Amino acid sequence: MSDRRIRRLLNPRVWLVIGVVMALTVVLARVMPPGPDYYYTHRPIAERLLHGQTRLYDGYSYGLYNAPWSIVLIIPLTPLSVPVGQAVLTVISLLGIILAVHAVRESERTPVVFVVLAIVNLHTFDLVIRGNLDAFLLAGVGLSWIGFQRKNPWLLSLGFWLMSIKPVNVALTGLLFLFSIRRWPFRDWLKAASLLLVSLAVSLLVNGPDWPLRYVNTYKADPPYTYLIVTVWRAAGALHLPTALIVALCGIALAGWGFAVWKVGLTQFTLGLALATNLIVSPYALGYHYILLIPAFLYVARRRPGLALLAYAATWMPLLRLRLGFSITWIDLAYPLIVLASLWLIGWKDVVVGPASKGHAVTREAVV
Repeated sequence: MSDRRIRRLLNPRVWLVIGVVMALTVVLARVMPPGPDYYYTHRPIAERLLHGQTRLYDGYSYGLYNAPWSIVLIIPLTPLSVPVGQAVLTVISLLGIILAVHAVRESERTPVVFVVLAIVNLHTFDLVIRGNLDAFLLAGVGLSWIGFQRKNPWLLSLGFWLMSIKPVNVALTGLLFLFSIRRWPFRDWLKAASLLLVSLAVSLLVNGPDWPLRYVNTYKADPPYTYLIVTVWRAAGALHLPTALIVALCGIALAGWGFAVWKVGLTQFTLGLALATNLIVSPYALGYHYILLIPAFLYVARRRPGLALLAYAATWMPLLRLRLGFSITWIDLAYPLIVLASLWLIGWKDVVVGPASKGHAVTREAVV
């Protein structure tokens, strides 16, 4: 072991972080109630898979709507007790969120108060208390950003793999990164796709070559709960808006994102735009999926703090359910809508007339 690595291991900060993580895990294991998604879905399905009782997407795995390789994240937790396993998942999720924040702050510094606001809100609490996996998607976004910045296809591969666990709400982000590495050597393309391709091949062997068909059939037989869905499509139904109008508006949003990517390439602006637009047009989104907006929120906070504060206030919209019931869940759309509008208010000039400053075009030279 080199002297440099020894010095890192002996660094008091390293041991302080380890101590905090361990203490937090112990505390959470004692105080957290069982998360419904972890306790009733992810953990029991992982245990049944290990015991050969399911191949996934059958009568013994109802409630699993993720890619089959997502179960790899849960299997290491099954030897632990339920409280400890959920506590470990929670701590890893929080570390994933911090990783994503660090990734986007590496290019431009953000006031600490807005970093705290980005993380501490009802959507993060909703994710943690449920025991779901969406923080891994956010970590995938952060790793993909770092991998692209450093031209490291292996980091990008890990980022793609994490995002592929639940790809519906990060589809535009994945396309953005693929577009941005289009001129990379073919060998680097293979490296970037390697983890995903290997996982797909292994899943066809382990879960059966028909698992995609089983997934579709299981989804039809046992679709996700609808009362918590937060989409423009649900809002349109509640407000009696014509579907054609929503389709047209979503088409405009997608076209605007595509034009912005074509004009300025991969920047924190277009990354935030991809995340916000995706959540607006998505056919399926829940409140805790909005943690994916953290990079976009931080971008807005650096340039228009007032708009960021307005967006943050909208993260507390779910409290209205206590008074008005779940029929107005769609009102939570205020958060991504404010973030999306703020992004365009900040960045439209860069798209129309070209980047006005170096900070807005951090990576353009790398993608052309």
